[in-house]
Amino acid sequence: MLKTTSQSIMDDLSSAKNLSLDILRRERWVAKEVRRFKKIGFRKSFTTQIIVGVGESDVEIIKSLEKHYRLNASRVYFSAFTPIRGTPFENRKGEDVKRVANLYRVDALIRKYGFKAKDFVDLIDRNLPRVDPKILLAEKYGNPDLIHIPGIGFKAAKLLKNGYTLLDLKKMGFSIKRAIPYLTNQRRLTDFK
Repeated sequence: MLKTTSQSIMDDLSSAKNLSLDILRRERWVAKEVRRFKKIGFRKSFTTQIIVGVGESDVEIIKSLEKHYRLNASRVYFSAFTPIRGTPFENRKGEDVKRVANLYRVDALIRKYGFKAKDFVDLIDRNLPRVDPKILLAEKYGNPDLIHIPGIGFKAAKLLKNGYTLLDLKKMGFSIKRAIPYLTNQRRLTDFK
């Protein structure tokens, strides 16, 4: 399903579609059917897509992510707005792919790493700054868990919990540059050069 974050933006995109009735109601119906098929043993899921760059804020998109995942969407995809000649939006500016990339990062942090939409929404007024959102969170909230440290994914976090050092990880081929400032209990920075 293709959508945006508010009825006012939907009104700009389509004179015939109602976000709540035509899009979100259908998504809830699809989610219900997916749950029904899963109960009888089928492996089913659904995805949705949000157009980025037609007037919505990152805050609106991030809040909508959580709603879609509560309905058990398996993924939320983002499509950067691109103007098309001969349409009412032909003179609108296309969306920056860096913005879309940051939204995909936020999506992964919510979907895979256990972050909540609130973690991001509390940090920004409207749109994300052009830095990795994991760094933004680490700078604001600190690092309660290894998996929340920038540059540390699931495999590296598991190795660190098992007693490996950043130097060990570097020797294994992991990139540790982004994690160094957040793991101050590790060896001296000069050891990593």
